[in-house]
Amino acid sequence: MLAQLVQAYQRFNLPTTLAALEVDINNRAELDRVIAHTLRRRVDSLFTGDVNPEVLRAAFEKVEYFSR
Repeated sequence: MLAQLVQAYQRFNLPTTLAALEVDINNRAELDRVIAHTLRRRVDSLFTGDVNPEVLRAAFEKVEYFSR
């Protein structure tokens, strides 16, 4: 599913990595800020269910993997 989503984003020239958004996935403090910002915007989010910082961090890592 993630691989298909990444392909769809690529077809529309949308960013598929955090690096494309100038975020270093290896910089924990920077990633924590992105996660906090994302979780604050739950109203605008497509997330369903329980999404916490650990779940979101794992999701970012999986998307980064499939975007290589």
